[in-house]
Amino acid sequence: MENKWLAQIISWLQLIRLPAGFSVVSNILVAHTLATQGEIHWQTLALTLFASLCLYYGGMVLNDCFDYSEDCRLRPQRPLPAQHIELRTAWVSGYLLLALGCLSSALIHQRAFIIACVLALLIVIYDSNRLPVWLRAINMGLCRYVNWIMGLAIMPLSVSSMILPIPVLCYVVALTRLSQVETTQAPRTRVNEVITLLVLSLLILLSMVNMTVLTVIVLLVLAGYYLRLMLTLIKPHTPEQVQYTVGKLVLGLIPLDAAIGFVFGYWGLSCIVLLLIPLPTLIARKLYIS
Repeated sequence: MENKWLAQIISWLQLIRLPAGFSVVSNILVAHTLATQGEIHWQTLALTLFASLCLYYGGMVLNDCFDYSEDCRLRPQRPLPAQHIELRTAWVSGYLLLALGCLSSALIHQRAFIIACVLALLIVIYDSNRLPVWLRAINMGLCRYVNWIMGLAIMPLSVSSMILPIPVLCYVVALTRLSQVETTQAPRTRVNEVITLLVLSLLILLSMVNMTVLTVIVLLVLAGYYLRLMLTLIKPHTPEQVQYTVGKLVLGLIPLDAAIGFVFGYWGLSCIVLLLIPLPTLIARKLYIS
């Protein structure tokens, strides 16, 4: 009986992509700190993290629900096609998590509630897979962008604050473009496209801050990490290697968030955010991310 319950728990953790949620935490931590200029509002931060994780994990569940037929053909080992979790239960759970995320955001501020509802809508649009592939990638980038905005929403939003998450938007568009070919060998043109978007993300971040030697060094280290991952796809590779790179890039959102905090002067915050990396990296050895 214990083994059955354990297997069920693992199936649910697999379905929600548990390790990927740490990148959502880093989004909110950095956005909240920048919005409050380092004066953390702990109750609001906790509520925002809870709402954001509910929305993210709800989206992950619904993604597998909408992709059920495709997963039965290409990924039969996943929880739904393997019948470890009933499809109807997953549908209900996914929408309940989205609703819980929206309702909990209402406890923060009306502004946060509206943003959470927009995010929930973007998630459903993405998961339904009705958009052309390029628009779908932009849609996913907007999901992360709006998630960042939700972290900023503790304060009135301004043009400058709305610009802050644009590097994250570009980065996630790149990540999504690669994930769209994770069951095949990524063509060279797609790899070049993703590399270009990653570089664009870093250049936009660099243009938003005062250029110092330290800032340039931090962003060059970050660029080197991303490019090293992408260069592995230029050599002969398998779909498994593409999936591995996608997983690494999902967790790569954490150092990107840390870099944003760093270049705006929150060094301590950046160190704390980087401490989020080891645990999901360890978990990802057992639970897939993408």
